[in-house]
Amino acid sequence: MSDRLALLAAFLASASVQFSITPVLAADEGFRFEIVDEVATVGDNALTVRLIDAEGNSVPAAVIYALRLDMAPDGMAAMTAPLQPVEELEDGLYRFRADLMMEGNWRLQIAAKVQGEMETVTAELPLEVLP
Repeated sequence: MSDRLALLAAFLASASVQFSITPVLAADEGFRFEIVDEVATVGDNALTVRLIDAEGNSVPAAVIYALRLDMAPDGMAAMTAPLQPVEELEDGLYRFRADLMMEGNWRLQIAAKVQGEMETVTAELPLEVLP
């Protein structure tokens, strides 16, 4: 067995194979969403999320186009709540209106396009809903 290992080591040492690894940074890896307040109450709520770039700077003027609010963390992905965009605030903050009809663990799925970026920024954010 040691002869095989020695032969393999000699082959690898003499091989002229070159690898070039160029990292590709997708928008998802350079940007992230954060939910400002991870706790809400049953009923009508204003939910605010912040979009941040890789350096921690707020990202204004993103186009938010996919939203879903459901109870997937509690095993009830079919339990959804209506979610409506309200306004973009200062410093990359985006506000939504949600009517949360049940306490438990919710998930906010969000997607956005950032000016100058090819990839879509996506996130799944946890939200705890109390009575």
